[in-house]
Amino acid sequence: MVDQAKAPFLNPMEMNNADKATVVNKVQNASYADEFIEVFGTNAFSNVDQAYDNIAAAIAVFETSSEMNPFTSKFDAVMDGNASLPRRNKGASTCSRAPQPSAATAIRLIRRMPPARCSPTSITTTSRSR
Repeated sequence: MVDQAKAPFLNPMEMNNADKATVVNKVQNASYADEFIEVFGTNAFSNVDQAYDNIAAAIAVFETSSEMNPFTSKFDAVMDGNASLPRRNKGASTCSRAPQPSAATAIRLIRRMPPARCSPTSITTTSRSR
């Protein structure tokens, strides 16, 4: 999950940052930098690679939270045998758009998490909250 969170930063088709240092510099100069330091410590920006990993960890924690996924999955409930799907007309579908969180929201969320949840190595799940 952490690696997935890193991908858009350096992708020229997405955020197009030149390198990790550029990403870290943007977070370091953002309005929520003090909150990032509060979560990851006074040396949060002293090592570019570690800071970059921590930025991705913050995003990964947020993306797996109920704040980002405030719904229960009917599909998962059906797969677990706890629900059934109604019949639909052929061709009918529904679609919803996920909320676009701000970095400040992600930082506020991880401040509420136990420190172990904020470690880049502790975030490996790709399953959604139910």
